[in-house]
Amino acid sequence: TPRTMTELYGNERLLVERHRGIVSYGTEQIRIGATFGHLIAEGENLRLCCMSRTQLVICGKIRCVRAEEG
Repeated sequence: TPRTMTELYGNERLLVERHRGIVSYGTEQIRIGATFGHLIAEGENLRLCCMSRTQLVICGKIRCVRAEEG
């Protein structure tokens, strides 16, 4: 199974490929389903800029991106 991959562009844009959907969504935290568990983006004014079945882009002031094994 291909693994979830991320690319962070500065502190304003996060690309997530091969995600498994949005688990929870807020302006300070977005939790994303991943092949390994969950990927959590934390920051300010976070929003989902675009999303497809395989990719999503989070915009805003990203302070932290962390992984939780599930």
